[in-house]
Amino acid sequence: MIASSNSMPGWTIAEAIVRTSDAGQSANLAGESTNNPREQWIALRDRVSRGELVATGCFHTSTAEPVVVDPQILLSLDWSGSCSLALNGAAGPKVEVFNVRVFPILHAPNAVSYLDGLSLTEAFRRYVINDPEIVALAKRLLKTESRHSAVFLQGQAPGCFVDFHWPLDSTASAIAFRFVSVPFSMIGDSLPEPSETLTAVSELLADRFGRLRHILACGEIVASGMFAQTGLEGPIGRSQWVRSDISIDVKNGDLCDGQDYRAGAKWVGLILRLPELPTQSTQPQSVMAPKAAEPRKAKTQIVTKEKCRLKCLAWLEDMMSDQEAVPRSIDDLWTEAQSKWPNKLSQRDFLKARDSAITSKKAWNWKVPGRKPKSPHS
Repeated sequence: MIASSNSMPGWTIAEAIVRTSDAGQSANLAGESTNNPREQWIALRDRVSRGELVATGCFHTSTAEPVVVDPQILLSLDWSGSCSLALNGAAGPKVEVFNVRVFPILHAPNAVSYLDGLSLTEAFRRYVINDPEIVALAKRLLKTESRHSAVFLQGQAPGCFVDFHWPLDSTASAIAFRFVSVPFSMIGDSLPEPSETLTAVSELLADRFGRLRHILACGEIVASGMFAQTGLEGPIGRSQWVRSDISIDVKNGDLCDGQDYRAGAKWVGLILRLPELPTQSTQPQSVMAPKAAEPRKAKTQIVTKEKCRLKCLAWLEDMMSDQEAVPRSIDDLWTEAQSKWPNKLSQRDFLKARDSAITSKKAWNWKVPGRKPKSPHS
């Protein structure tokens, strides 16, 4: 468990259920519900297990330091419903978790662990467009305004034209304006006012996208890619993420100059990584600086490692797609992966590929291979 620290206070369990349930029909913020509280809790718990939300809480006493709650622990905890902020052990040794808060991934205290190893496109689709609060509101919106479906199903930027460039400085009002914009208008014509639901979903899109940009600008996660002008691979400086008149191409995963379909790719093929900690050498500094590695060789090494990661991901996804396959342990899979890609695949990349495969194929039984835990109410 990781100690939590985040500016967003998170939601209570009841708030999280309302915000992430379709159209908010299953409960309201006052805690009044039309469905069984246990069913609501199970649905919310499943979202946490799928990596769509993060829960934190204080174990054993309400004054303990809040920590991220392991999704596996949630399987043995029950919620009493109403306005309760606590979870209680349903079977076995009694466990109590107090002051439970629920976070969308990009506001979670361990957000960077979810972003590490993803492409920029994957990160945007998973944690902006497919944020469960946005998905719930989008379903409600599309019932009356289905013309916006490409935004939420494909990641297309709001607007009249097919365009996948999202301006980095997008605000809620700017996103709402693009939603209601029309291709042609007469002088003096006024734009239609965005609906209440469209305004709400625009605010959420701006919030999640802004949070992703903030994480990159602060250096909590580092994006690396190929500089389009030179063809050289490397990390992108933090200052790039605070520039104006720049956008990301959600379709191709590029950082671009410009903010619409005419924008040109500046950095391409972006991959997100945790920043590397500087190593302090115990050896005395040499008078002569070491010879820098040749750019071509460094580029080849980076490309080769990325290809191995993608091949490993495809291999795992193919294996987990088979419903009859018996889940294998991490050690077993890692041993075979090493034989397939000797000295080319790091264990960290392997573990990230495994987590991505489990999420993309919804192969939750691979998360903890072996005998499934017995249901506390079976």
